[in-house]
Amino acid sequence: MRIFILFVFCTMIANGTAHAKKRSIDIATNPEGVQARVYRIDKNLDVKYLAKCKTPCTTTFRVKQKGAYKYYVTFEKKGYVSERDLQIDLNIETLNIDQTLIPAEIARAQRIAKNEADRKASKERQLAKVAAEIENCRKLSREDTRFNRDMEPCRRLPATMPPKFMMQDYSGYCNVKFDILPTGNTANIIPTCTDSSLERPTLKSVQEWIYIPARKNGQISSSVGVEAKVQFIMTDEKGYRLPFPDTP
Repeated sequence: MRIFILFVFCTMIANGTAHAKKRSIDIATNPEGVQARVYRIDKNLDVKYLAKCKTPCTTTFRVKQKGAYKYYVTFEKKGYVSERDLQIDLNIETLNIDQTLIPAEIARAQRIAKNEADRKASKERQLAKVAAEIENCRKLSREDTRFNRDMEPCRRLPATMPPKFMMQDYSGYCNVKFDILPTGNTANIIPTCTDSSLERPTLKSVQEWIYIPARKNGQISSSVGVEAKVQFIMTDEKGYRLPFPDTP
């Protein structure tokens, strides 16, 4: 389904706020009866819908004067949606557009595929970053033979606070024993925690740690029985740290 769209941008209207104004646009389509929705995207890609109307119509939406915002309009009609959303150029007065509407089911499938591709790309970027960090650790282990660099962590991700533990009125911690392989990775991880809910996030965190491995007689070697402590700090309503329980 194809539609032809005419935008007529009206003058901005001050609304008493120095940082925001309102702008009105007249939207006409052929055929008529198309649902138009205006939304805004900020620099964090958060979406906020601002206005909607059924063509022909006039709609008014708030325009922020500060910040990196982009404005778009999307269209829907009887199970069809925009093939692509249109970015609104606030500096023009009129705009004629030839737009294609596609079945909502197809659009939904395309959106799911795009989200999956974005997640995959994000995961690949993260894996590439981790691989670079690991390679940097291994490079340090090969080039730096100083004893005080042995078993130095070069990648130590913090543990995630489990939602269940956030209901407690005390802080917690885990004493962890593990081995460091010649590759710098951790293995044979044994957490002993003040609360059982802390064991899984601690294990998951320590599994991602990377160390500069120890050297014996100038050769890279493994380390057995390395100890570390992972803390989970809770605070009260005033921001004061809650105490730890007795030793687990």
